[in-house]
Amino acid sequence: MSETLASTATESIIPGEIKTQSPPMPEFAARPIEEVLDLQAIYKTLYDAGRIKAGQEVYMVGFRSELGAGADTEKLGEADEEALEDAKKSPGYIDYGKGMVDDDGNCISFCIWQSVQAAKDATSGKAHSKAADMAPDSYKWHNLDFLMLSYTPEDGVIISHRHSYFHPHEALEL
Repeated sequence: MSETLASTATESIIPGEIKTQSPPMPEFAARPIEEVLDLQAIYKTLYDAGRIKAGQEVYMVGFRSELGAGADTEKLGEADEEALEDAKKSPGYIDYGKGMVDDDGNCISFCIWQSVQAAKDATSGKAHSKAADMAPDSYKWHNLDFLMLSYTPEDGVIISHRHSYFHPHEALEL
């Protein structure tokens, strides 16, 4: 059984704007998350900073989306920030990364947790529910990625389990 680190982190060590490859829909949503994000660099940063230990299995939740025409980006940003502040106070929180919205309205963000249960507990709060309730009116689509993974300097990121859910909110032109 691997030891976990107690998280007292309130500031992200992941760069503020995660660089992603954001090809046009549907590839951005359909490609495996490790082809969209540089997981090796992200997890090396967490390891080097002592946020995760070598071989420690952690849970990552990725949120990919494309903004819809009627999105209230100001309210959406406020709801996202409130949900993040709640997450930071939750036991098991490790870190959060948010990408830039590209010219097509595509974006990706993700949160890393010590366990599935820690993520479930944190996302059951009011702030996260408020942000999630805005999705149908804010996005053309969104995709949720759930991964169990570990990192060692020798082997890099090892994904032991993954699943994704694609949620269209508008008729898509493919």
